[in-house]
Amino acid sequence: RRKTIKVYPYAKMAAERLDSMNTRLATLTRNRERKRYTKRIQKYIEGEFSDRLKKLTRTEGQILIKLIHRQTGETTFNLVKELRSGWSAFWYNTTASMFDLSLKEGFDPLNVKEDFLIEDILQRNFMSGILKRQKAAKEYNFYDLTDKWLKHKKP
Repeated sequence: RRKTIKVYPYAKMAAERLDSMNTRLATLTRNRERKRYTKRIQKYIEGEFSDRLKKLTRTEGQILIKLIHRQTGETTFNLVKELRSGWSAFWYNTTASMFDLSLKEGFDPLNVKEDFLIEDILQRNFMSGILKRQKAAKEYNFYDLTDKWLKHKKP
């Protein structure tokens, strides 16, 4: 619970920045301008957040990767591939794999119990006002999820 609450604001911020960056990229016509703008944004984000993100534990990193997928609708690997290059995405994923992380991992509360538990934590904290809700890329019916996972619960 504590780890999910800690990393959710980063995923939320990533979705907001991605949305504003895509809006700005749509106005740029030349590939050169787009690459230059993307690199500038990346350097800014790295400078602002790299110290804090480096201090995350491995499980917080796993949760963050899943929440970025939840908020943006794209895996972290695909985002890096789209915004930088496939080569960069490959190396970032290879580096992440040294810490038993995968940038290709998605968020699927319908089929993965850990993801359901993350969604449960988020929903409870949205209702209690601890976290501020941001519309996710794909909305799930929480009651259906709860019903599904409670039926599979062993007595």
